[in-house]
Amino acid sequence: MKKRIIPILLGAVLAASACLMTACGGSSENEITLVASTSTREYIQAVCDAYNAQNPEVPVRPLYNANQDGFISAKKAPDLIFTNNLDAENKYHYVLEDLAPYIEAENFDTSIYYEDVIDSLYTPDGTIRGLPVTCNLSLLYYNKTMFDDYNEGKAESEKLGYPDETWTLADFADACEKLTIPSGAGVAQYGAELTDNWWGEWLIYVRSYGGDFMNEDETDIALDSEAAKQGFEFMYDLYLSGHATRVPNQFSAGEAAMLMGGHVGNWLSYNALEGFEWDVAPLPTLNEGERLATSEITADVYGISNTSKHKDAAWDFLKFLTGYEGQKIINDTVSSVSCLKQIGQEKMQTEKSERPNPQNLEAIYDVQLNYVEPLPTYRYFRTMHDNYVAPCVTRLFEGQYASAGSSAAEQVEAMVAEACADARNYMRNPS
Repeated sequence: MKKRIIPILLGAVLAASACLMTACGGSSENEITLVASTSTREYIQAVCDAYNAQNPEVPVRPLYNANQDGFISAKKAPDLIFTNNLDAENKYHYVLEDLAPYIEAENFDTSIYYEDVIDSLYTPDGTIRGLPVTCNLSLLYYNKTMFDDYNEGKAESEKLGYPDETWTLADFADACEKLTIPSGAGVAQYGAELTDNWWGEWLIYVRSYGGDFMNEDETDIALDSEAAKQGFEFMYDLYLSGHATRVPNQFSAGEAAMLMGGHVGNWLSYNALEGFEWDVAPLPTLNEGERLATSEITADVYGISNTSKHKDAAWDFLKFLTGYEGQKIINDTVSSVSCLKQIGQEKMQTEKSERPNPQNLEAIYDVQLNYVEPLPTYRYFRTMHDNYVAPCVTRLFEGQYASAGSSAAEQVEAMVAEACADARNYMRNPS
């Protein structure tokens, strides 16, 4: 008996070792691999199946919920690496191929993508380490039912229209006030939900007033400019007015009428909520008719591992995934913002009333995607934000700068002074 068990155990060990050395991370001799999450499994699998049917010689095999960073650390990186336009350069620059030579070699047409989306993937020196699969941008989200309820029984002149491209920040603040419903000593419904611990909202206000996170050449933080401080002050005043809440998920819970910024990744969960009627509008402007690039633009991307044994095959699949066929499959499978112009135009050909939420796709493809600004390409941007800027912004909204003065402007002044001092100190010796 023992003599028969030993070979079986040995075979199992060898099989496990082979898995660790090949298919579980880096590719085997006749396939290419990529890591994907269960949240993207439906469309990634559909794209891989379609590609493999056309290209059986070197098929693509997705590894779901696998530890991509673990594979990379073990020098067994998958052929295609999943990341985003921030981390492609900031986190994975050492393991990702520069795709510029591939693009130049075959004159690959990057104009098929929305200009600001593809531009956000390039570094100042012309390096590009991935192609976009889906993207996120900032929008104004609103609960249609709460607007309808507010308008019920009111004269036409007193009704509050749904947000649109003509809205200014003043219109937004006015709507927040009108849509807030007091209840005893508390509030039954807020005009808006605010997010203070992530750049996705407060950077909108900063940019609306003409400020930004860093200066143009990204050598210094710029949040202590007068324009940036005015943006912070607008958001903080809105919170102090009592017409907005910083409690998370109040928009999706039906407790807040609007959400500035938001995230495309939440669309699926929004549409799963029974009776939740929502839509989007372009971001409000500071001055009517003067639209600035205030929205962030982030993209989920795949790039090619510089240790892949099948770089040409990986490049071929990457073009399929981010080209028309792949993007068509993705957008037929899940509600998202396409990075591909042709898909965006096709989606808008569907009658608005027949579209799933959000129905106002024109706000995205015709307006807001033309007014986006990538986040800094500075390699340590995320660390600087997470460790030095975001904590200060959160402390502002917690009232921890109240000792600096009674006015919002005085507290904002103290907040940006601390945040910028800490950030500049970090930039002297980043790691």
